[in-house]
Amino acid sequence: MKFFVPAARDPAMAEQAWEATRRFLADQGCPTTRRRIRRLAFGHDGEDFDLVVGGIHPGLEFESFLDAGGEDQVWRYLVFVILESSGRPCYYVCTGARGVLQGFPWLVGFPSVTLIEDFEPRSRYADACRD
Repeated sequence: MKFFVPAARDPAMAEQAWEATRRFLADQGCPTTRRRIRRLAFGHDGEDFDLVVGGIHPGLEFESFLDAGGEDQVWRYLVFVILESSGRPCYYVCTGARGVLQGFPWLVGFPSVTLIEDFEPRSRYADACRD
């Protein structure tokens, strides 16, 4: 699947959003690799999760700080980016309320991951954008 970031109007905006999220995490002491992850399945506290970029993170629906405010709440649970840490053995699941616009991302340790799927390689994505 071609790389995308939800709500980005075009590939250039998707790139900007992805890089901005990486910078935001780096500023919090969470540097990342350039790996583009589309899907991450893992176990956490006895539950199985299968998250995809553009999908909803069901594990966040019970976090009370996310319920503040009257606006549409979907953006708070929407998975915008999944990044691989370059400084610790984990992945960062970034939603609107955790890791993209504010807050700390959802951490998923390497040992708990049962499946990982990347977007198609960047070189193929870049070539497709030139057509």
